[in-house]
Amino acid sequence: MLHSQIQKLILTNKVDKGKEEQHLVLITGDGNTNDNRTSFPEMVTTAIDYGWTVEIWSWKASFSRKFSEIQQKYPQKFQINYLDADRSKITFREKQKPKSAQQQQQQETNNIEFPINPILLLIIVLVLSYFIAYYFL
Repeated sequence: MLHSQIQKLILTNKVDKGKEEQHLVLITGDGNTNDNRTSFPEMVTTAIDYGWTVEIWSWKASFSRKFSEIQQKYPQKFQINYLDADRSKITFREKQKPKSAQQQQQQETNNIEFPINPILLLIIVLVLSYFIAYYFL
């Protein structure tokens, strides 16, 4: 659903002469084809075709080669950025009180590290909600 909302935003805001420049920023490395439904690489290409500039932010380990191929084709319109250098600024590890050996073992088996600061995630959701409400409502 997010893909289709982005696509609608792009298609209704083609950059024409005298019109403000449009810029799409995606925080993803997902290059999946989504079973022939809209995908992030497709959104990037569509945005560039409609005159937008595009910026991708991703972890190197989860970054799709498809974006590198698009960047080679459109180097002036597409920028790739990696989050890895700023990991300590956008992630955190909660400090905990010492636990018993049993509690520590259970925590280790259930521990899932969230790779993005919840505050940053909230800001991203709020910004996306604003754009969706502004352009689609």
